[in-house]
Amino acid sequence: KFLAIFFAKFDFDLILVASDLAALKSVSNEIELVVGQKLLLIKADFSTEDFDVDMFNKVSNFCDSIDLLINNAAIQGPIGFFPDLIFKDWERVFKVNFLAPAAICHRAIRSMMNGGGTIINVSGGGAAGLRPNFSAYASSKTALVRFSETIAAELTNKNININTVAPGAMPTDMLQEVLESPDKVAGLQEKTTALEVFQTGFDMTGVGDLCLFLSSPRARKITGKLISVKW
Repeated sequence: KFLAIFFAKFDFDLILVASDLAALKSVSNEIELVVGQKLLLIKADFSTEDFDVDMFNKVSNFCDSIDLLINNAAIQGPIGFFPDLIFKDWERVFKVNFLAPAAICHRAIRSMMNGGGTIINVSGGGAAGLRPNFSAYASSKTALVRFSETIAAELTNKNININTVAPGAMPTDMLQEVLESPDKVAGLQEKTTALEVFQTGFDMTGVGDLCLFLSSPRARKITGKLISVKW
């Protein structure tokens, strides 16, 4: 939601994708478009097979090419001791957090091959270090980081830069899940961090500024990096 409103202010045409169409419409009501600026809303469930086919059919009817792709959608999945988790739930996290962004990149890169473009994959807790009790989420985000680094190397001479952004702990629904989990499931440290974020708040401006910079001509040679907003 924040990034949609943020980029609209810089005259980007927007394609917003989520599994909740009502939520998308609610966000669109908060976006002030200028004359000539376009907005497309697409409902898509990343956990389903071939979701990208219908999604990109709609995209191709909306525009000829994509300049900037931000893969932000994710689910936290099961929390707790790995042997105690339901593996199907664990597996679904990889489908949504890793395989779906990879599929979207696969199609988006094709539309960027002639004019160039920027891809930003949003990382998460556990991608740069251990995160016990969050094996599904952490592993899927780690895979997304290495995927981004690898594809960036393949596209070095194609004027397409791909980076991963680590926004830091934010007051999201996923963090609320951590806060509501029993101490022995999420871990006391995770609960403490979540509580601090909700108590102190979080200014997302830095996230927007970094993503905007990475999409600008000044950042064309920055690719294949995992970049922390905080640091």
